[in-house]
Amino acid sequence: MSLASSEAQAKWKALPAAERKEDLAYRRRETPPRAELAAGIRSGGILFIADDSRATLNVVRIEQKSTKPGVVTSTATTLMIPFIKENGEWKLAQ
Repeated sequence: MSLASSEAQAKWKALPAAERKEDLAYRRRETPPRAELAAGIRSGGILFIADDSRATLNVVRIEQKSTKPGVVTSTATTLMIPFIKENGEWKLAQ
């Protein structure tokens, strides 16, 4: 949460300890590992900037599996990370 905006940090700190623990577990489970996230950004991450105070980073992950010759299953997941500018620095919005 150290990269989050002051507002997001305050809201998170106001949650009961059990909810903070659950929230952290969810974030860790849903956010890809650093190397995977970096690779996703390099291969097609898109940063949308709105009015120089809000932005959203979209990263699409595509997984392909072949269970037998000639059969490929693909799954695409889009991760959207919202940012807000705070004191001239971009911070996580939530």
